[in-house]
Amino acid sequence: MFASIVLVGVSWSALAGDPSFKLEENFKATVVTARPLLIGTKLTFSSPNLKENEVVMLQRCGEPCNTAKMIRSWRKVDFDTNQRQMVTLAEAGTYYFWILRTLDNGEAGPVFGERSSFDELKTTVTFVSGTNVSVGLELPSASKP
Repeated sequence: MFASIVLVGVSWSALAGDPSFKLEENFKATVVTARPLLIGTKLTFSSPNLKENEVVMLQRCGEPCNTAKMIRSWRKVDFDTNQRQMVTLAEAGTYYFWILRTLDNGEAGPVFGERSSFDELKTTVTFVSGTNVSVGLELPSASKP
């Protein structure tokens, strides 16, 4: 069984023809912005089939990106209560999200991606757990063409 993370973006010249997020190439454990995002950018997450033992984590890279700041996290109950979770970014920078899975024995780690694709303004990353996460991106009004 496979999972997908879907990103729907808003067109603007800096991202024309490029995905807004991409699967990290070496370990495939995170999905990172292709370029830094602006203050006021809105990200909308949804996950209709997130598992009870999974948490979607949104983080901002430190400078350099060998540290991170936790921005938000969501569990299954968050998406059951409200299908869409929106975040307005308070800081410019590189962002990434990933799925943390905790096993019955207490061990925890990332859910790895298998593949990603980009079509128009949508990036889809397929994970091995069967979970689907959708992410919409909307730029602040002043930065739209």
